[in-house]
Amino acid sequence: MDRAVLDAYGWTDIQPRCEFILDYVDEEDDNPGKPSKKKKPYRYRWPDDIGDEVLGRLLELNAQRAKEKIWPPPPRERSRAPRKRNPNRR
Repeated sequence: MDRAVLDAYGWTDIQPRCEFILDYVDEEDDNPGKPSKKKKPYRYRWPDDIGDEVLGRLLELNAQRAKEKIWPPPPRERSRAPRKRNPNRR
C-alpha cells in the first residue's frame, strides 16, 4: 500500500522499507540492575529518514496548494432580480 500511495503522488524515487524500530525508551526502571519484564515498544514502520522525507514533501505540497487557493473567497455577486417566494412556505 505504501508504494501505491507514493506512486499516486508521483514520488517514485522514494523506496519505502519498514523495520522494527524501538518507538521510545522507558526511562523508568522499577528494579535497577535487574532485567525488565516490560515489553519494549517496537513498531513496524519506516525509518526516520524516509518518514522525514515524506512528511517534508507533504508539507511542501500543502503550502503550494494553500498559495493556489484564494482566501477568503471573493464575494458572490447577487442577482438583481427579486426572488420568488415559495407559496407553500409559511
